[in-house]
Amino acid sequence: MKEAVKIQEGAVVDYIATAVTVNGQVIKLPEQIGIAYDNAEVGETISLAIEGVFEMEAKTADAFEMGTPVFWDASGKKISKAGSAKAGIAVSVKASSVAGMILVKIG
Repeated sequence: MKEAVKIQEGAVVDYIATAVTVNGQVIKLPEQIGIAYDNAEVGETISLAIEGVFEMEAKTADAFEMGTPVFWDASGKKISKAGSAKAGIAVSVKASSVAGMILVKIG
């Protein structure tokens, strides 16, 4: 008897919305973040990316190098160098005191 049966690849999974959700919204999970691929009302099932590379706004004060661990700042809705919600790693660079976007590999 099989001990496991593959259901899906795993980069995108089903997620039941716990709040009104919009496409592109960051969803904080217990150990990482996901990116919503759909709009949803509470209780609706959407596709949630838990792996991949996404362009995300970063805190202006923070500098990032390739491979730097990054976190989701839920209050400021930006990527930061510190926090409780691990987002993944930076896969682009950004100097400190420069506003802008960085590429983040989640998962």
